[in-house]
Amino acid sequence: MTAPTMVAQCTAEFVGTFLLILTVGCNVLGGNAAWAGVSIAFVLMVSIYALGGISGANFNPAVSVTLGISKSIGGPGMDWTTVGIFAGTQCAAGVLAGVCYSLLFGQSFNLAPAKGFSWYHAGLCELLYTFMLTFVVMNVAVAKKNAAEKNQYYGMAIAFTVVAGAYGAGAVSGGCFNPAVALGIDLSSAGLGFGWSLVYIAFELLGAGMAAVLFKVVRPGDFGGEKSQITELVSEFLGTYMLVLTVGLNVLGKSKAAAFSIAAGLTSMIYALGDVSGAHFNPAVTVAILASGRCPELTPAKAGIYASVQIAGGIAAALTCSLVYQGAALGLGPAGKSTWMGASVAEIVFTFVLAYVVLCVAISQTTKVSHMFGFAIGSCVTVGGFAIGGISGGSLNPAVSIGLATPSFTFSMLLKALAYSAFEIIGGAAAAGIFKVTHEDMYEEDVHFQVIYREEIADDLAQSASCFRRDSKLITAISVAFFALLGCAIRVSIELWLHHLDFGVTTSHPGPFILKDSHKCYKRSSAAGYFFQNVLGCILMAAVARHKKAMNQHLATGLSSGLCGALTTWATWMGEVAHTITNGYAFQAFVSVLCMLCVSLASYRFGHFLAGCGMEDEPKCFDEYCGLRILFSRQEKNIEMVEDGETASDSDGENGTEQLVAEHEWGLDLDEPSSWREQSEKEVFLSDAVHAAITGLALVYIVTFLGIAGGHKYYTGLLDMSMAPFGALFRWWSDPWAAQVVSTPCQWPMVPW
Repeated sequence: MTAPTMVAQCTAEFVGTFLLILTVGCNVLGGNAAWAGVSIAFVLMVSIYALGGISGANFNPAVSVTLGISKSIGGPGMDWTTVGIFAGTQCAAGVLAGVCYSLLFGQSFNLAPAKGFSWYHAGLCELLYTFMLTFVVMNVAVAKKNAAEKNQYYGMAIAFTVVAGAYGAGAVSGGCFNPAVALGIDLSSAGLGFGWSLVYIAFELLGAGMAAVLFKVVRPGDFGGEKSQITELVSEFLGTYMLVLTVGLNVLGKSKAAAFSIAAGLTSMIYALGDVSGAHFNPAVTVAILASGRCPELTPAKAGIYASVQIAGGIAAALTCSLVYQGAALGLGPAGKSTWMGASVAEIVFTFVLAYVVLCVAISQTTKVSHMFGFAIGSCVTVGGFAIGGISGGSLNPAVSIGLATPSFTFSMLLKALAYSAFEIIGGAAAAGIFKVTHEDMYEEDVHFQVIYREEIADDLAQSASCFRRDSKLITAISVAFFALLGCAIRVSIELWLHHLDFGVTTSHPGPFILKDSHKCYKRSSAAGYFFQNVLGCILMAAVARHKKAMNQHLATGLSSGLCGALTTWATWMGEVAHTITNGYAFQAFVSVLCMLCVSLASYRFGHFLAGCGMEDEPKCFDEYCGLRILFSRQEKNIEMVEDGETASDSDGENGTEQLVAEHEWGLDLDEPSSWREQSEKEVFLSDAVHAAITGLALVYIVTFLGIAGGHKYYTGLLDMSMAPFGALFRWWSDPWAAQVVSTPCQWPMVPW
């Protein structure tokens, strides 16, 4: 088949560009604000599918310039002669289209930044979304891998960048992203003023140049280079940046189609970068993929780096939005009259939907989708955005939550972002759990995959254990501070929910315990006071927990970091939980206790890990992986013996020898996995005296609660004293103002009993 002639190509470019700009003018003059972005994007999409095989369907001088720059730096593209011919044809089509819609409506409209915005605000929006458009074109239609596969989604991916930009940046610059559009609008309205098209075109061409350079960064193979981890990290940063930028501009611009615009932007970037980094763009998705265990190249360390880069991209995008809107802060939290309970459920459920669809259409070989995976994933944002936008805002992404909270630079907004992030991570983890149930065929016994994957984890953990042995004091200090801070953050976050974000001097819970002869409230503790209480409790528990046979060993490290943070937080908080119950807020108290149980379990498990993994040269918590190594090598040896023609009896004999060696060196029974974790007699976590003390405190708490339920005022003092030695002591000593009684009357009703 012969290639199309230059005349055919120029005709195709003229027709496609003319239809695009005529549609722009008709939508603007027709007053169709709600659907204008979709209409313009879809005429671009149908023209790309219709004429892409003739001319490449640029329809945009910025796209042609990007191709020319890419060719100049050694990648795929077109020569500058063709770029010049195409750009001239596209600009001519744009001017003619501008004249046609002006005659059709009998009027025209001028090109200029929206009211309240200056040239650099509009220029920045034009630069960023022209970059997005041309960058997606290069990745889905020009990149060697995608061009060879002849994907069917390229037209949709390119058109959806227009949806993202039209509703995001349209309220600032008008949303041209195309020099032919800017020139056609400006010339057709020359009687109203002329010149803004020159500014717009300059920024659009700058965006085109950025796209060519970053295309080389994310796809070095197309330029004769090799892929590296930097390539993947740049990919994750760019995708998350454009996603959060679209979120922020839609929110600040009060777009009527925010959810669809954001989903379109996500869809485009997934198609552009999915084969580069996996296109997570969301820490919750990264957690879901990691927890699924079906992506061996995504190690915990790599997942952490991914999440960090994603959050950095979200923060950078949010700051950009704040710059465009001249310092405006982005909101985060329950919308309207919604409660934190409703917002938490909404975020968990619809983040689950997003992460689960990612696992199904991109990870599973059973339900994997070849061409529509990006549209399916992006549609989850459309679903969640419209469904829960009026409840929680529909963040569904820790990078979005943290990014939106950053421009306000307030502690309360940071706590909201952390709470939202926790809900979203829970949704991602839940998606991995359900995925394992629905796709159980993927988890059938696969010795080779499991062993190789676990060997990599074992190597990482072994290196970590060596660090624990070398820097035990440093690890102890870090872990103590971490769990103290975690307990403090959880506590303050739940207080925000319980008290409807009230940072006043009244109680931090819905209703304080009210004595029969008093109507006074407790003054709330400060966040610093909570943290100080936890740190002192950690130090005290470290001294109590040291076993005489494990002095200065990692058993003490594990106990002091794993137990004390949780127990101290419990002790200093039990009074407030009791106050909540007595005022009829049993559900809030239940959620509070449930959250603290989760914190306690997490800290205990980490403490157990430190205690068990640092006491020997070859930590016993790695026995499982060592056993797998031996088992795998034994099976490989069996295969080699059978290939060499040895009998089964010979192989069995060798197996017996291997098992004896394993049992002698490691104390393992390879046929009994339960023996892989050998217990040591000296690994006693708490002495009998400490067990008795904790049991006694528990009994005192129970009796105290019963007394409070009976309404007896003297149980108030008993409740506080039962927190000794690390409860009441710290409330009066480390944070003396925490128990200060103020004169403000309580606003909550009396206890019903």
